[in-house]
Amino acid sequence: MATVLRRVTRKRPLDLVASCQDEAEMEKCLTTVDLVSLGVGSCCGAGMYLTAGIIAAKKAGPGGIISIILAGLGSILTGVHYAELAGICPNTSGSAYMYTYVTIGELWAFIIGWGLIVEYVIGTAAASVALSETFHSITEKKISGFLNSCMASAGLPHIDFVAALVCLLLMWLLASGVQMSARVNNVLNGLNSVVWAVFVGASLYLGSSSNWSQHGGFLPYGYQGVFTAVPTAFYAFIGFDGLATTGAECRTPARSIPISIVLSILINILIFTCVVAGLTFNMPFNLLPADTAMLDVFAINGYPALKYIMGVGAVAGLFAATFGSLFPLPRVLQAMAHDGLLFRYFSLVCPKRHTALRATITSGLVAAFLAAFVNLTLLIELVLIGTLLAYVIVTYATLIIRYVDLYSAPLYTPIPVKFQTSVSESSNHHDSYLTCLPGIKRKTSDTDLQVNQTTDGSCLSFSRQSSHSESSSKEVGGVINPAYQPEGASACSRRDSSSSLSKRHEDDHNDSGHFLKNSEEKSSLLEVYTQFPKHDKNICNKQPQCSKCTRLTLYVSQHIYVFLFALYASIFLCCGIVANLYQFILDKNILVICILCLLVVTMTTLAVILMLLPHLKIKHEGFRAPFVPLITVFTASINLYLMTSLHWITWLLFLVWMAIGLVLYFLYGIKNSSLIVKREEDWEDPEGEADSADTVIPVPTNDVTQPLLQ
Repeated sequence: MATVLRRVTRKRPLDLVASCQDEAEMEKCLTTVDLVSLGVGSCCGAGMYLTAGIIAAKKAGPGGIISIILAGLGSILTGVHYAELAGICPNTSGSAYMYTYVTIGELWAFIIGWGLIVEYVIGTAAASVALSETFHSITEKKISGFLNSCMASAGLPHIDFVAALVCLLLMWLLASGVQMSARVNNVLNGLNSVVWAVFVGASLYLGSSSNWSQHGGFLPYGYQGVFTAVPTAFYAFIGFDGLATTGAECRTPARSIPISIVLSILINILIFTCVVAGLTFNMPFNLLPADTAMLDVFAINGYPALKYIMGVGAVAGLFAATFGSLFPLPRVLQAMAHDGLLFRYFSLVCPKRHTALRATITSGLVAAFLAAFVNLTLLIELVLIGTLLAYVIVTYATLIIRYVDLYSAPLYTPIPVKFQTSVSESSNHHDSYLTCLPGIKRKTSDTDLQVNQTTDGSCLSFSRQSSHSESSSKEVGGVINPAYQPEGASACSRRDSSSSLSKRHEDDHNDSGHFLKNSEEKSSLLEVYTQFPKHDKNICNKQPQCSKCTRLTLYVSQHIYVFLFALYASIFLCCGIVANLYQFILDKNILVICILCLLVVTMTTLAVILMLLPHLKIKHEGFRAPFVPLITVFTASINLYLMTSLHWITWLLFLVWMAIGLVLYFLYGIKNSSLIVKREEDWEDPEGEADSADTVIPVPTNDVTQPLLQ
């Protein structure tokens, strides 16, 4: 059981993320403008031509403008967390999957990646079906009627040929190369922008302000209608997370991805508010056709020619939305396959087109099949739950980044079980521990290896004296959290660039292989990790750099993963009660109210403690979300509330999909993970026998005091 737990919680080191060679095979050609266009197009099609009409006609009337602004601000809060993590892991194509792999662990990373797959594939199929319906509406269903009659006469079931054709066309476009795909997407968004400008201008010219003052006024459903429409408006912004999958193909990902995420959300806020304002300015909100409001509003007012102009924009916008849903799918699939969690067949990158060819073809075929044959009414909410789960995990990962120094986290290197059985007794744990550090090579000529503490107590140092030299070499270790250092002490700096990360990882790997060539030294290393941790508590209590912190904050910082899990669990339960037992609260049910109050007190207490914890005093060159952890907890609460508001059938379908994924992970992914796939190459039996065991234990890279404080 311990072995399984260690495997499912192993993390991908940032060194390996920064120096991934396979992802470097992707063509780095996307600019900030391309990413902004992709983010706008992913949301704009469905938001303009579908969601805006529903909000204006059924939810809030003209007050839907406020609903969209509130939902947009909530999306920006989520977007800034994506932006910070994109700066930490810029050169990756895994989005929330990769962020989870680095910060939380392999099992949760697989769950997030598996959820993203169902989100993108169903989102692609649903967007293509919406495009098909719009096309048939423009042609007055003449083409669809002809096709349906032919299918009925042949005794075949209904097949949506247009939707399937759209998916196959996009599959070919994406397989042709990212540069060509980006150009087509930019053209589609440019055409849609022209149609949007025509709509705004025509609405101002043909509309009347009386539609806002009469028929219930600007807020016909009151503020309750405004807040009721916020979740619907929030779903209109889903799609910007796909920008985080472009790190391997972006020229300057650390800069472009954060800018494009925030800027695309702001542009979509402007577009959606103008559409709702234009619709309700043209005619009374209660007379609008909810499903085709933007297409038919001018035709109803006596200007049928404008309907066809709006139709051209609708086709372009929904085509761009379908493109935005399909674009990140093969990238997530390729990233998971490259890491060994899914079949490595999908990890191939075409050397000519620089695209994940197999993953792209598979994604397009599956989406085309769903669009052509499957009724997506029940499956459409799976897009929402997969997206919201990714949003929640991204906020969780942001907190991990702020309180855990992942740059000094131990690398996980496989050691055959054979060497673990040959553990010998050792009387000096400090000496054994320092012997196994990368870069410190035990020699038979070494005469002295000792641990020293500086006078200010800020960090430990160690030195080795050799009989062949009068000089001594020293290396200084870091601390688990530089925020706990006293004033004047210098924190151990993080590495600045991907090249230095890669070089350091390579050096550490070479060093570890050097000093572990002797089987006796391997036994010494294993002895450290099997016996030395029992001294952790005594050594930790003697660290002077923690004297200024309260015992509570120190304890929480050492158990930050468990603490954050408890915090998020309490938020989830609170949101679930409010979303599903709201009527019991109104009826003053004592039991429900008491449980809710207890959870609120628990959640508030944990949140306050979290705000008292010091952040890491380490800066990176990327974007940093402001007011963390305050906005992080608030953003997580919004997303968890929206998750718990979904129908129970959606949760059941999601659990079934996750059960299928977990079976796949435990049968394939856990055994083929890239973190252990090179065990036979990196650790050879001295007698020439390769051990098939894949037990993983941590080997520290450059940190002396981190194991002592943990």
